[in-house]
Amino acid sequence: MGKEFFILLALAVVMHGALAGLSRNDYDNRYKISEERYEELKQEGHQENQKIIHIVPHTHDDAGWLKTVDEYYSGDKDDIALAGVEYILDGIYDTLMKNPDRKFTYVEMVFFTKWWNEQTQEVKENVKMLVEQGRLAFVNGGWTMSDEANVNYEDFINNMKAGHDFLKETFDFKPTIGWHVDPFGHQSATAALFAEMGFDAWFFARGDYQDKEIRMEDKSLEFLWRPFYENLGNRTEIFTHWMFDMYFSPANFTFEELWGNSPIVDDPNLRTYNLDERLEEFELLMRDRASHYKTDHILAVFGQDFAYLNAQKSFKNIDKLIYHFNKKYSHMKLVYSTPYDYVKAVHESKVKLPVQYDDMLPYASSPHDYWTGYYTSRANFKSLVKYSSEKFNSYSTLFAEDSLIDHSEEEEIQLMDTYTEFYHKMGLVQHHDAVAGTAKKRVMDDYSDQLYYSVKGATGQIFKTFGNLHDLDPRDFSMCIERNSSLPDCPTNYFDKYDTLDLYITSPVRDMTMMPRIPLPDGNFTFEWDGGQPDITCDGPMTTYAFLPVDIKRGETIQIRIHRDTISHCVDLLDPYTPIEMEHISVSYLGENEAGESQFSYHNKDTGVSEKISTSLMAYDSFQNTSEHVSGAYIFRPEHEDGQAYSFRNEITKRELFCGKNVCILLMFGDTVINNIIFNNFNDFIRLETVFMGIPYSEQGKEVVMRIRAESIQNDGVFYTDSMGLELQKRVVNERPYWNLDVNEPVAGNYYPVNNLIRITDNNTALEVINDRPQGGTSLKDGEIELMVQRRLYVDDEKGVNEPLNESDDGTPEGPGAKVKLYTYFRITTPNPPEPISIAKVDLESPAVEIFDFSPSEEPPRRFSSTKCSYPRELKILSFPEGNGTVFFRIENILEKKIRDETFRVDATKIAQELSNLEIDSLVETSLTGVFTIDELQSRLKWEGEDFTSPRTDYSSDLSNITLEPQRIRSFRVKFKKPSVVSFSS
Repeated sequence: MGKEFFILLALAVVMHGALAGLSRNDYDNRYKISEERYEELKQEGHQENQKIIHIVPHTHDDAGWLKTVDEYYSGDKDDIALAGVEYILDGIYDTLMKNPDRKFTYVEMVFFTKWWNEQTQEVKENVKMLVEQGRLAFVNGGWTMSDEANVNYEDFINNMKAGHDFLKETFDFKPTIGWHVDPFGHQSATAALFAEMGFDAWFFARGDYQDKEIRMEDKSLEFLWRPFYENLGNRTEIFTHWMFDMYFSPANFTFEELWGNSPIVDDPNLRTYNLDERLEEFELLMRDRASHYKTDHILAVFGQDFAYLNAQKSFKNIDKLIYHFNKKYSHMKLVYSTPYDYVKAVHESKVKLPVQYDDMLPYASSPHDYWTGYYTSRANFKSLVKYSSEKFNSYSTLFAEDSLIDHSEEEEIQLMDTYTEFYHKMGLVQHHDAVAGTAKKRVMDDYSDQLYYSVKGATGQIFKTFGNLHDLDPRDFSMCIERNSSLPDCPTNYFDKYDTLDLYITSPVRDMTMMPRIPLPDGNFTFEWDGGQPDITCDGPMTTYAFLPVDIKRGETIQIRIHRDTISHCVDLLDPYTPIEMEHISVSYLGENEAGESQFSYHNKDTGVSEKISTSLMAYDSFQNTSEHVSGAYIFRPEHEDGQAYSFRNEITKRELFCGKNVCILLMFGDTVINNIIFNNFNDFIRLETVFMGIPYSEQGKEVVMRIRAESIQNDGVFYTDSMGLELQKRVVNERPYWNLDVNEPVAGNYYPVNNLIRITDNNTALEVINDRPQGGTSLKDGEIELMVQRRLYVDDEKGVNEPLNESDDGTPEGPGAKVKLYTYFRITTPNPPEPISIAKVDLESPAVEIFDFSPSEEPPRRFSSTKCSYPRELKILSFPEGNGTVFFRIENILEKKIRDETFRVDATKIAQELSNLEIDSLVETSLTGVFTIDELQSRLKWEGEDFTSPRTDYSSDLSNITLEPQRIRSFRVKFKKPSVVSFSS
């Protein structure tokens, strides 16, 4: 075993990487046994205890990356990547049917459902037999294998539920193992949510190289993770397995074509006979692997991206390996296995596991390869996903209520088909190369198209649903195209044809106090409703807006009539330096300093805190020397070792201040940025609307960031970021919770994903920031928060996508930089404010639905009163239709103990009954994705920790008195006695 082995491996990677879509870097960072270690192993004696080597065949099938999801399924465009999931699944089925000893593990339901729907009834029955026998195992079971850094927890749960729905309905199969082998770093939220789904264990492959070196040495690649422990205690603890050598077959034992790995040749009459050599090679590999684990059970996965395109060849060689190895050796035994078999065996070993409480971010694969660039890559697509998520949350609750109305069969099928399409497309874009922004541009365009058309279809259905729920004719309904749309994208653009429009605002999810912004052609409009005339800010035909002060209850609908008027109702235009007095805050604009920062004095009337704050745009030059590791779609690496950014100058050419009764807007027009800074009477947040004109083309890559600075805060390198929108995670600059960090990248190595919010605080003051999409963020200096806005790069980081992240508005390499429109909310407050930041965050995640009607009713505008109870704003309730009179709903306490510790009790029966006046047939509490009843969760595996063993979680449930501790999410399924029943497919 010498140099020729490594030469063959490298050759195989080059050949197959171009064809199947594997990253060269993945193999640069694979575990390699040195020649010295090989010799050492040869000299060592065999272990006393027999080791069981669990051979787990699997394939990792990306739902889009180098090819689109449909191209990957059908096998199209082989010149880009040699991969066809349809044929992989055909081959797996055939080979499993030929040999009852073989087993296989599959993951991605977006592909499996396509394949399943094409099969004959005979094949389907055989597949059900394979599943029942445990020979075809499904792990994870989500629609896709989602990203972890850039997803919101609701989308994460829904993606998993989409796949679990199919598995439960088709096979009565309930996954209990998570399988996140390719996402680029791991959040505490992932482990916590998996546990609440009823999972016993989960597996991942990517983690920090420094961390892994330590774990290899002290045998802690398997551990007990206790995420969100401060809030949720032991209920979320879960067995965690860090894969030994990525998710690939043992080195030199991949039997696919083009890899250059020798097959097992066991016929001594052939001149290519190599059985003894190959067995010895595998025995050494497994003996070395076993030395890094505490039990006698060792996992050896056989697979990689789009593996088993030639399933017959792969299985035939694994058959030979198992048969001959077990004949030759007694100290090790090879067995076909699945992750379920492996977890059961490890659990029965009763090993005491090391314990972890914090997350595993950021991910570094080498000293200068920090995978923190993808937290921001393709900022506009990330915004589209977040906006679509908000729509999905609001629409789903209305769809759920509509599904319980007595419809025709055709109408009910259309409703469920439209919902399911939206549901599945939201699952698709959670894939770890989709929302991450790490696929090829043409693939990203395909994701955008699929998501756009599913949102469009759902919007058409929401008009019908809203009409059904309110007894209105939906034929003349319309809606603004996007969040905070401008006039051309809204129905109000047609006031040249209509003198009057009706606007309906409904809040499906929760009680809200909000300030919707309606674009108008000018200020000559009056608003007829119980809220009075709104503030109208007039800066021109494309930038005139009405701000409506809306206080709305959950389930309530407000009707507002907008009339064309002959006189202007524009608010006053003031000197931009005029002090601004709102109900909760006082703010004064102080101008720009020499560094180009816009400065403000801020006083919070609710907490008494005052602070001088500033905002600015800065830029890092990207490292792009291709002889080393560079910035790219995945990697963030600044050019300068000291990590110093420079001012991305924005020469302000005009400033305007508009103030009314409830809102003030400071407009700042610059050559690279337009800022609308909005202050209102409803809360203490400043809303910063930024239109960034893009990064101009040059030969030097740039990464532009926004900095918000509070002059007096001394946070000493400590900051907090959310975990998928859930619990705040403590971050400390240049530190990791579990090992002494060797600092090689002082900027990129301190970047973390900010899905919803980032916070810094000292003993007296806190600066809190909410963003409108996932971004990379940090706090490198006292009092300062930094969020990355946009990236434009001209070299590829060699992580497999083989394309620079060079986004332009016209799609050409040298075109003007892609514009980014983003919304950032920030405030100065106390460390424990009276209204926690999580409440404002959820208001943004669950917006009201706004519908315009071109045919206003003849009746006066009114409020459609809600039949629903009002609950504290700290609670969030979402509902989802399942058809046949069934609705799935979740209740959540959005608080966090470290900011405000408050537990709520609610009656789940009452919440269920609010959905319909039909009689409830059944109501059960379930796991997060609904496949387990709460009673079934009692059988979750219990693990022993090295520090202590937690008591078994009490999953008892009193439906009339549900307890919701901070960060707790509880799920329920209610079935109503509906007169007609329609059958739906998943």
